[in-house]
Amino acid sequence: MTKQRFYKRYNFFCDFYLLKDISWIFFIISGLLFIPYIIKKKKIDTVIFQSPYELPILLLCKFLFYKETRLVVEMHGVMEKGLKFYGKNIFKVFLGRIFTRYALKFSDKIRLVSPYQLEQNHTLKKYLKKIVVFPAFMDLDSFSGISNKEKEFDVLFVGVLEAIKNLEFLIDVINDIKKQREVSLLIIGEGSQRRYLQDYVKRKNLSESVSFKGNLNKEELRGFYKKTKLLVLPSKYEGFGRVVCEAVVSGAEVLFSENCGVKSYFPDECCFYDKDDLKNKIENILKKERKNKVIYNIKQFYKDNHFFKGMKSLVYDEYEQIR
Repeated sequence: MTKQRFYKRYNFFCDFYLLKDISWIFFIISGLLFIPYIIKKKKIDTVIFQSPYELPILLLCKFLFYKETRLVVEMHGVMEKGLKFYGKNIFKVFLGRIFTRYALKFSDKIRLVSPYQLEQNHTLKKYLKKIVVFPAFMDLDSFSGISNKEKEFDVLFVGVLEAIKNLEFLIDVINDIKKQREVSLLIIGEGSQRRYLQDYVKRKNLSESVSFKGNLNKEELRGFYKKTKLLVLPSKYEGFGRVVCEAVVSGAEVLFSENCGVKSYFPDECCFYDKDDLKNKIENILKKERKNKVIYNIKQFYKDNHFFKGMKSLVYDEYEQIR
């Protein structure tokens, strides 16, 4: 198949996320009605799903309607190591483990977003012949450009407000830094821990230093990246961490925990290993003792490989491997 024809026919189906209650069944039923129609109309022969939760829909579509359709599962944060941080939602953890096991078994290919995922998950090692590794899809052109010289915020976090993101840890570090100098933290995102984290900030007497914003669109988020000195991603587990790349091309410094898959693509100086290490690195960056050495390298890396045009080629190469 030619690349031009491939691009016209290739489609992605994703993000039928499991909701907090049984309303997720609605998505399975609607998916069974909708997806077979789209597969037939668009003549799609390869379907990529972005988490194991779409598995019931896609397996039924494959075995009941289109046995020749190839399935690719993308593994991001929904892995064995990541699932344990959703311990309060027992139903989600239970289904996540079952769906992950069968998604790995019945998929034709398994796409990881970083080598770190393979290092941390022994189950994946049984499927080495199926595995393809390349970073998360993203259009970093939307975030690139000259950043503001005047930075309004010292530290920024972007992501879902859940336990796996380890935001208490980051707030504690900000609290330690504030004892020595003024520092500001902006937390952007929504999640089940939002109210808890706001109360936690009040108990630490950090209300003037830590602020919250809800989910933002791409243009709004771009503005905050450009007004921020440093983005910190303190996750307990992160398959990749695309916000790190978005922040870098927007002109911000970045720091992330050793549990983030994005560390496979960045120098070690951007990674922290404990609370003291993060505190020292934040202080050094705010004192301008560390220049942003990674901006050019990561911009060039994505320009060559993973901006929109480069990503098309990567997807096409993966498609050829599947066929």
